[in-house]
Amino acid sequence: PAGAPPLPPRAGPAPWVRRPASRPWDRRRWVLAGVAVAGAAAAGFWLRMSPEESRLHRSFVLPFPDTVGLVAEGGLVYSLDPKRQFLLAFEKARGGVRSVKKFANPSPSGLAGGDGSMWSTDAGSGTIYEHNRDAGHTVRQAFSNPNHGPTAIFWGGRHLWVAESRSKSILQYAIGENLDPQRQYSLPGVNPAGIHVWKDQLWVLDADSCKVYRYALGPVLHAKESA
Repeated sequence: PAGAPPLPPRAGPAPWVRRPASRPWDRRRWVLAGVAVAGAAAAGFWLRMSPEESRLHRSFVLPFPDTVGLVAEGGLVYSLDPKRQFLLAFEKARGGVRSVKKFANPSPSGLAGGDGSMWSTDAGSGTIYEHNRDAGHTVRQAFSNPNHGPTAIFWGGRHLWVAESRSKSILQYAIGENLDPQRQYSLPGVNPAGIHVWKDQLWVLDADSCKVYRYALGPVLHAKESA
């Protein structure tokens, strides 16, 4: 799709405030979440492997019908069971389940790893959570804005990147006492269900076409290729 210039933050946006998660997702969003897992995996292989190596793949049999998010850390791969609010850790090498832990988000729509924490979203209530790395992955802080519908999420070390389902855009935030918007990229014709940022490139999974798009980051997005 054609790139578009970033949209400046609206004057006087509604603040992100603490509030509990609310209504659950419908079935269609669960399907998109599952697609996001596949897209994130494809982007990960694409980023780290040559064209010849990218033909190789490994599959994991999931012990639940719906999935949300995909986080690869060390020798483990994490994914959420949204119905039972479980975070499952799989071994990369063998594919076996390493651990199953409760996850403090009643209606998750996205998952990301962080520096000493994890992040998740709830599109129904417009809430972004930061979680502790304790047994129940309890909420460290929550940012909520009912005007937003955050889905896929990625922590880039300095900024938080969030896919916005209502505006079909990607937002970059600085984290502090509040979420401070830095950049917003509109993606006309793209329904982002998974995102990944690597150096100066933004990878986006389009849930409608089931394609992964690679963009060059800058004042405007430039589509480089899709698969």
